[in-house]
Amino acid sequence: MGVLSELVIALKSEAPLVAHSDNPSRTWQGIYCKGLDQINLASLWSILEGDEIQVDSVVARSERIELASEVTEDGPWVFAIPNELRDVLAELAAEDTDKIQAVARTWWGTDELRDWDSSDVAALLQDVIDLADGAKLEGKDLLLWVCL
Repeated sequence: MGVLSELVIALKSEAPLVAHSDNPSRTWQGIYCKGLDQINLASLWSILEGDEIQVDSVVARSERIELASEVTEDGPWVFAIPNELRDVLAELAAEDTDKIQAVARTWWGTDELRDWDSSDVAALLQDVIDLADGAKLEGKDLLLWVCL
């Protein structure tokens, strides 16, 4: 059983609506990103802040990605991405391709993404960067919808 995920631009107050959607990126600007979860994003956050990928730091960051809504305790769940992570991702939008590719390679090297294709990780990173940039420009949040 895989994790289904969608990352969307919305207001945090819209989290219950996002949670009850069976395809949030159809209603809100976003992307389908099977397998993306709080741990993957926390690992990326560590990379972007120049920290070593260590269990304690990744767990600490993942705990800052708060549960904003859930339909039932079995999901789907919606997590609010902290503005600090949104903003550091948005900053990458102004970087050159080499910098973004370097981040993608490092992210791909994490335990959680090691089984992914490197080009899929690079494409996902670019999509996440673009969404973060859009969310920041619109003054909105990034919400991660997760369903088992």
